Amino acid sequence: MQVIASNPRPDSLAESKDCVVRALSLAFNKPYLDVHAICAKVGRRKHQGMRTPAIDAAIGMLTGNMADGLQQTTKYHRVHTDKHPRLTFAQFAAKYPKGRFVVVMRGHALALIDGVYHDMYSAAVGARCRVCAFYEVNSTSTADEA
Repeated sequence: MQVIASNPRPDSLAESKDCVVRALSLAFNKPYLDVHAICAKVGRRKHQGMRTPAIDAAIGMLTGNMADGLQQTTKYHRVHTDKHPRLTFAQFAAKYPKGRFVVVMRGHALALIDGVYHDMYSAAVGARCRVCAFYEVNSTSTADEA
């Protein structure tokens, strides 16, 4: 399992508990400050994390899909792992070697891009950590940035 230290947050911005913002920025290939503003619009406060409904709303804004039933959008989908075996981070990376994902564990989120985890601290996530939920970002969501 490969983890690369990636921090899209500008050094000038004093922020903490922004792992979801960083993961969304990396997975959607959008500037950190744009994603930070979107997360603030959906209720994220400075130095606070985000819960699933707020993540859903942020992804809805990032994809331009604000309709009811965000899970049905063609641009991304969310799968809670209560319907699937709880994979470890290493198993998840092996199962999904291609694509862009926001992967959520208890209390933390990070991006998985083409089989490589991107996180602010490369040693923060171990191979045996369990995936609680994940969002797959389809290529159409990031195409305008390419």
